[in-house]
Amino acid sequence: MTPHFTLAELTMTSHRQFDNTPNAAELANLTRSLMSHGLYFDQIIREFDAWTHISIPNTAAQLPRRQALIIDKLGTRPFV
Repeated sequence: MTPHFTLAELTMTSHRQFDNTPNAAELANLTRSLMSHGLYFDQIIREFDAWTHISIPNTAAQLPRRQALIIDKLGTRPFV
């Protein structure tokens, strides 16, 4: 996955004594960072200030929409 971490290390932890939950500002920074690095994404959705969903086009021929959205109790709106 990276020179320093395997996929298993990035997706699972046994160190439950550490709260690794990002706050709303950290999630917003993650979304901005992902958008600014030119990743080939279809949608980035910050959902309920709890996680960030990233999708890619279904086929190589499909152009990415590059949509950045927020979904929360107020509904769905563009991420700005």
